[in-house]
Amino acid sequence: MSLNTSLHSNFWLFAFLFSLSLILSGTWYFASQYSYWGDEVRFVETIKYFGQDFQIKKLIQYNEMSAPLPFLLYAGWGKIVGFELSNLRVFSLIIAVITYISFFWFVSRLFHNQKTAYFCTMFIVVHPYMLGFSVFVFTDMLPIFASVMALCATKYSKPMLILLAGITGLLSRQYFVFFLFALGLTFFFRFLSKKSRKDAYMAIAIFISTLPLGIFAYLWGGLSPPTHLNNLYLDEAFRFHPEYLSLYILQLFVYLLPFVLLNAIKIYGRITVWLITIATCWFYFLFPIVPSPAAREASFHTVGFFHRIVRFLVGSSLEHVIFFTMFTISIPIAVFIITDTFQRFRLKCYDLIFALHLSVLCYFLIMPFSYLLWEKYFMPLVPILSISLMAFNKQSKTAVENNIPIISLR
Repeated sequence: MSLNTSLHSNFWLFAFLFSLSLILSGTWYFASQYSYWGDEVRFVETIKYFGQDFQIKKLIQYNEMSAPLPFLLYAGWGKIVGFELSNLRVFSLIIAVITYISFFWFVSRLFHNQKTAYFCTMFIVVHPYMLGFSVFVFTDMLPIFASVMALCATKYSKPMLILLAGITGLLSRQYFVFFLFALGLTFFFRFLSKKSRKDAYMAIAIFISTLPLGIFAYLWGGLSPPTHLNNLYLDEAFRFHPEYLSLYILQLFVYLLPFVLLNAIKIYGRITVWLITIATCWFYFLFPIVPSPAAREASFHTVGFFHRIVRFLVGSSLEHVIFFTMFTISIPIAVFIITDTFQRFRLKCYDLIFALHLSVLCYFLIMPFSYLLWEKYFMPLVPILSISLMAFNKQSKTAVENNIPIISLR
């Protein structure tokens, strides 16, 4: 293959690497202007706590609500290069680059199209939260990388990879269980339908991946360490908060707008969808979006980036008008995901899209039990739904059965 042919065939790969370098360089320069950003102060303290005079008992008691793996990895990095903030941020950048390149590779293989992979990946890269995850010392990027590993493992039926992804995800953020639960159900349904050992091995590997967190939960006496933060948020844990659903449904439109527009006719083109929307939009008035009690006690009066923009533009008195409008527009997207999931279940079509959409439903069932309401907790769904919605947009180029796109699992 000549050099010109190679450059032409990999144009979008080179464009992606150039764009990624440019954006992350600019974001790094912006981050370097700040000594600490948000929770970095507390996270760096926890990293130093693990990195200096490490003892096993520190895994049982440390002042965080999330699982310890990211802090341990940052601590290991700090032992090598030092615990200065800039050095720790380099590790964030490394995890981000690996995550983005892995996602680009997966999407390009999935759709056999580097151009599609470019736009899907860059959409994720330029999201304000992802930019923050990429350069600040936060713990959110590692579980997103775990979700990319899980997607690869699911598509290509790799039990050891799904085991590694599950352990990594759960020991980074406990809420990663929503994704593993959906993938586990997918392979369980496939085993019942096809009686394939490969599907059984995948389901077993997913179950085993939950055991390390189970051991920690036993030692902690709960799903997080028994510390000051745990006591502070305990009243809000394990209680279903329906108002959380209002935000997460709203984000289907706000955080996935380009992919929603690509599929606007499929999502909004049926009269029954609008009848359901009219019948259910009142839900927002019963459960409007407000910061969780724990957030208000900590002097947070918004739930994230979009909320702050809306409040800046229209003020707190009119923000619920915007929220209700966005919530109403988002209901057809939720209906689309729900109906597609049940259609695939009825047809016993347990493919990758079924797993992705089932994970969204599991997310909506599990995440309202959280103690905090933050927009950034929606971010694991962005790469998941960008893939499934792109598959519908490329339906004519994807295997189609019963008028739905199919992404088969090996």
